[in-house]
Amino acid sequence: MSEYKNCSNKSEYNEKVKRLYLEHADALFAYTLSVCGNVEQARDVVSETFLKALENAGKFDENFNCRAWLFKVASNLMRNSFTRFLKRFLSFSNYDMDSRASAGAAPDEIAARNEEFIKLSAALRKLDRVDGEIVYLKYYESMSYAEISGVLQIPEGTVASKLSRALRRLENELE
Repeated sequence: MSEYKNCSNKSEYNEKVKRLYLEHADALFAYTLSVCGNVEQARDVVSETFLKALENAGKFDENFNCRAWLFKVASNLMRNSFTRFLKRFLSFSNYDMDSRASAGAAPDEIAARNEEFIKLSAALRKLDRVDGEIVYLKYYESMSYAEISGVLQIPEGTVASKLSRALRRLENELE
């Protein structure tokens, strides 16, 4: 933490970390909660992730992909206590996971979305952990293949092929 790369003083660095937290903490929390399924554990992982960010102050220059790094750190922190991602993710209602999209929707639209969510949930449960994580990071966090590759520490081509196969399996399950 003694190195404040691209920051002229500690106050500027603190602002940079604060912006980083404000930008990514909610998405990181949603990701960790969906993986571990426990609010307290998810909060701990997010806190530990940002502590790691403080310890690695020199990495966060303008060309560094902070978002992918944060997700990779969180993923590594959870690796020892990993439970199946989809099993935990699916214990939450569609409203909880998609409350922003539901704002202002008609009740019948919400009911239809919940029904679709239940069907999709059953199909997602059949995917293995890595495939489930790839689907989550791609479609809930809108990450690129390169970012997902960095988070999960697997080749970018593997991300693309696993996602393609997972989507085919989901499509077959939903027909």
